[in-house]
Amino acid sequence: MTHPILSAAYDLAARDGWQAVRRDAVAQAAGVSAGTVSNAYGSLDALRDEVMRMAVSERHARLVLEGIVARHPAVAGADATLRAEALAAA
Repeated sequence: MTHPILSAAYDLAARDGWQAVRRDAVAQAAGVSAGTVSNAYGSLDALRDEVMRMAVSERHARLVLEGIVARHPAVAGADATLRAEALAAA
């Protein structure tokens, strides 16, 4: 089962883009305080890393494309077919 904060962050990224994953927006979407988001993931970068890993796992082409552009390490490990699908969606 996915952590509710990660689920809210992923849904936010899927809707508004990876850079839309901000502590306050995730907290509001998850129905928790910004402090709870920080306690759960330590840093915004750590939460964004989890979102990108989930995007690769879920094969979310648009988010993977954002990861390619950002040179995110989670995307570097994605299979070639997923990377090609992401680039084709551009």
